[in-house]
Amino acid sequence: MKCPICGGQLKKMVEKSDVKGFEVPTEFYRCESCEEELMTEDQFRKGMDKIIELKSEVLVSSVDGDYIKLPKELAKRLKGKSIELIPGEDRIVVIPK
Repeated sequence: MKCPICGGQLKKMVEKSDVKGFEVPTEFYRCESCEEELMTEDQFRKGMDKIIELKSEVLVSSVDGDYIKLPKELAKRLKGKSIELIPGEDRIVVIPK
């Protein structure tokens, strides 16, 4: 593929980008001559789909700064409520207070 800016050769790249606290692998093309970066429509769509998938989980912070991920629907139901976490051998039970 040729760069539309300078006509140089485009090289396919994959780098991780931080998007609002989520690490998202981003695929794009970088010109080896002018270093212009371009995305195809398909590359852009895949990146957006990954961001939407990651945002379906919500990060909840404890007082000590440790984190636990909750599904978005559960986080909505628990919004504004205190919860108690009871660790089990193979699960954590969430009890609204």
